[in-house]
Amino acid sequence: MTDSSKSKLEGKKILIVDDDPELGKILSDRLVHGSHLPVVAETAKVAQQLISEKKFDLVISDIRMPGMSGIQLLHWIRTHCPSPVILISGFSDITGKSEANDLGAMAYLTKPFSYDELIKTIQSCFPQDPGTNPFSEDPDSSFFNIQIKDFIQNQKLQHDIYVRISENKYLKAYQSGDEFNLNLLSASSRLISNTFYVRKSDLQKYKEFNLIFANKIKQSITSNRYTKINFIKKTSDMVLQKLYTTNVPFDSFSQAKNLVISTINLLSESTYTLELLCNLANKSDFLYMHSISVSLYSVLIGIHSGWKSPPVLFNLSLGGLMHDVGKTTLPQELLDKHEQDMTPEEVIIYKTHSQKGFELLSEIKEIPRQVLQLVLEHHENCLGTGYPSKFKKTEISPLSRTMAVANEFCNLVIKNSNDRELSYREAILEMTSDENLEVFDEEALTGLSKLFGMSYSKRKKSA
Repeated sequence: MTDSSKSKLEGKKILIVDDDPELGKILSDRLVHGSHLPVVAETAKVAQQLISEKKFDLVISDIRMPGMSGIQLLHWIRTHCPSPVILISGFSDITGKSEANDLGAMAYLTKPFSYDELIKTIQSCFPQDPGTNPFSEDPDSSFFNIQIKDFIQNQKLQHDIYVRISENKYLKAYQSGDEFNLNLLSASSRLISNTFYVRKSDLQKYKEFNLIFANKIKQSITSNRYTKINFIKKTSDMVLQKLYTTNVPFDSFSQAKNLVISTINLLSESTYTLELLCNLANKSDFLYMHSISVSLYSVLIGIHSGWKSPPVLFNLSLGGLMHDVGKTTLPQELLDKHEQDMTPEEVIIYKTHSQKGFELLSEIKEIPRQVLQLVLEHHENCLGTGYPSKFKKTEISPLSRTMAVANEFCNLVIKNSNDRELSYREAILEMTSDENLEVFDEEALTGLSKLFGMSYSKRKKSA
């Protein structure tokens, strides 16, 4: 708490309503330490009497109490002497949250809570000067939504789990260290939705937590079809959540993300293409993440290059997902190397992945010819020095030239090792530098630049 924030809260008269004398005393002691003026009432009836006799700046009340509940007290406060109210609850009290929210409860504290959580919640109930409000950021932008089915049963959580009560209001359902209980959470979810939330800052912990499950699937990929589909969808959702950035227009990102998800769902309907997706995910986490990233950014670049045709955008999405499928046939130790660290013989083997991917997908009659071209040509470049065919610019399909830009961009901003990842801006500046001026397609570079709100105009190559 900043000094200015603390000074605004000093001397606030706070009424604590809780039938647990021990908890009431703990809260009172902590608030006295924080320079507040707390008063404790052990029943809602006593609280009513105290509120009738003096004005309180804030009421902190438990929900479950004998006689009159915290919800009923909130009703009474609203009609008699409106004051901000913070409700204390367990997750099992969630049935009353919608009603309490409609009645104007300012915030919720879920047992157990820390002193910092208590003070932060109290702070949120009082106006702050611009620049000192700890909740000035839109809370909705601080959380990621995750489906209830994507949590792992009977495992200790590495992060908190929240439910969304209303716009910008979240209630902690589970604390870090709790054992996840699907039965309890499923029962509660029917009262709200099938969606739960983790803080953006905890997303990496969630990913690592669920990786335990993913690794088990990898060790037994001969499992049934449903398990494979669930694994692919779970992994894909995690990757797409991680790829979200506020640097690109939200509408464009949502359109591209939904198309990638639809394409993955379509591939999951076929046993053969589902197996290809599983092979990508099992080869390495990075390979699957890179494939989804290239799919997403190929569509985004296409959108910002002015392409509106659904079949064209679908081909970019499908081609992006499958562009590196040929790498699943290569040794893992080869894929773990930087190309500059490979022997000449290894480079030759590595560069066969485009042709191998083309051959794998050629066995599927439903794969469009344009997608086969994308897989084969995504390492060709406008200088005619790419592979496998060293095509010149006019010989490379426009979609392949777009995917080549997306592929290189993803290589720069998402690394497979301890190499420094470039920022989006740094990556675009490198791709449009003099030394890369003739390598990439001008229209695709323009689309990528527009996507991130940067301007790009082709310069004449320096003499």
